[in-house]
Amino acid sequence: MPVWHASISIIHNSRPLPVERWAPKQWDKARRRLLGLLAGVGSLDDYWSTLPATYHLRRRLKDSEMAMIDPTWMALPAIDRG
Repeated sequence: MPVWHASISIIHNSRPLPVERWAPKQWDKARRRLLGLLAGVGSLDDYWSTLPATYHLRRRLKDSEMAMIDPTWMALPAIDRG
């Protein structure tokens, strides 16, 4: 199933800052930015996740968005890279 996906990392001293070191204000700002990036697209069933230095937001496509996807593309096997 195709999804909208946005992710954010914080760079500190030219390196990604591990999420365990993010301050509450950084979490809030990251969440607002991710919601802004996906504003107006997808369904409202958000899936939030983290990796060691990245915060992710995934959202299923709306039926109207799915209808715009070429069926031959939908027939391709999915690749999950994490």
